[in-house]
Amino acid sequence: MSWHRLLAAQRVLVSVTDTGLVCCWKASSRDAWVWRSGTWSPESCLDGFPLQQDEMGEFLADLLLDCDVVGAQIELILPLSACHWRVVEGLSEDDINRGALAPHQLAALDWPLDADAVDVTVAPCGDAALLVGVQRPLLEAWIDVIEVADLPLRRVEWSMAAALRSLQAKTEGNIDLAWLISTGEADQYRLVLLHQGVPEVDRLIHAS
Repeated sequence: MSWHRLLAAQRVLVSVTDTGLVCCWKASSRDAWVWRSGTWSPESCLDGFPLQQDEMGEFLADLLLDCDVVGAQIELILPLSACHWRVVEGLSEDDINRGALAPHQLAALDWPLDADAVDVTVAPCGDAALLVGVQRPLLEAWIDVIEVADLPLRRVEWSMAAALRSLQAKTEGNIDLAWLISTGEADQYRLVLLHQGVPEVDRLIHAS
């Protein structure tokens, strides 16, 4: 089975939310992307934090097994509520390349994350840098879910950052956009204003 998984290795995107997950992979027989969705049992996940890691991991493994997906290499996309982002100017190229910030730089970000238990990714964003932070216990809990599923985890990123990268690719990052995002809550949205492809405003709004 281990050799079969290695020889049949394929990229599987797993996008998770508080209510369920969507798995996407490219079917070799059709050279096209296919997807399957599933719903967690009630109260499995709250505010992006998986509370029932064993059950959720087994559910993911069973879903892929039922779809005859062998050799899944998981790329996990964290839910909307799991992370926070900031656009920062003035970082050196070395800071961006290292993807690490000094304690005083983390403390100056003014976001609701504990600087002593946060993992931060840093990526270029126009003339600035895009920082995405996630609390370490939440990240470790999702890693546990994938470990229970007995699947190799190749990458983790945030749904907002992945969507931003797609927007930048489609628009070549040179136009201004008003981006309205459903949070999954009734009548609640996030409005992100992009200038030249760089997020400058991110606000929670209520709309009928």
